[in-house]
Formats: sequence, C-alpha cells, structure tokens
Amino acid sequence: MRSLCPGRRHGKIFPSRIPVNAAVLVTCGFLVLVFGHTGSVEAQTAPLTVSQGVYSVAQAERGRQVFEKQCAACHGGSLSGSDVNPPLAGSRFIAGWKGQPLSALVTRIRTTMPPERPGSITAAQSVDVVAYILRANRFPEGSRELPIASAGLRSIRLDQPPSVRK
Repeated sequence: MRSLCPGRRHGKIFPSRIPVNAAVLVTCGFLVLVFGHTGSVEAQTAPLTVSQGVYSVAQAERGRQVFEKQCAACHGGSLSGSDVNPPLAGSRFIAGWKGQPLSALVTRIRTTMPPERPGSITAAQSVDVVAYILRANRFPEGSRELPIASAGLRSIRLDQPPSVRK
C-alpha cells in the first residue's frame, strides 16, 4: 500500500526530500549564529581607505622614530626622497601607491629596506613606519592601530589625502 506521506515507505522515514531542506536551513541558521550578521551587504563589501583614520597617533610616533633611524638618510627627513630614492610623501608617492593595499607597502618596506640590510625591520616596525608615512601625507589618524597581520592590511587601500581631493 502506498503512503500519502512522501518520506514514509513501509512505516519507515527515509532521510530524503524534506529532511534535506531542513538540514540546509539548520546549517544556514548555525552559520549565522556562529559568524553573526555584520551589517548590510554594502558595508561588508565597501573597501576601507586610509582616509577613514586607520592608524593611531602613537603608532605614527613609533614609526617616526624607526624612520629617523632606518630610513631618513636615504628618503630625507621630510620624506621627500632624492634623485635615486623615491619620495614617501607628496603627489609622486600618492600617484605611485594610490589604489594599492597597505599590505603591498608594508611588504615592500619589510622585505627590501633598508637596502644594506633588507628584512632587518620587523613586521611591527614596518607597519609603524607606514602609519608615519600616512601622517606625513596628511591622512587622518583614528583610534585604532593598523593591524600587523597582512590579511587586515590587504583590506585597506591608499586613496587621495583629504587635503588634496577636488
């Protein structure tokens, strides 16, 4: 005899059709519970830019100290560069790095600077130097420090400083 319930056959419940839909719903509910809702889709996909205040004053100050010891001899005390060393402040610097993630700049500093001892600047010092470079380019400070982790830095893009925007 045929059952009117599609999941029953011979008095047993088979895990087909209806239970599959329930499993999908339970899994989705579990993921929302574990990871939470982080806001609208626009907020999740909107890129973070340095104009939004992504470094702290204290971090930029630590970066200034590292810069003066490790970088100023080549890049100049005002970060203006020289004939052979690129500027780290001003329109030439912004044009060269605009749209790039901060992770690229931190990696460049960390792996190639200073030229006579590449890799001697720690990851934390490299991030601090980037904070100092941002301050020198008149990007606003914020209440949080730039993250040291590369994944966090990949989500922050260099944009045009507020004082230069049209």
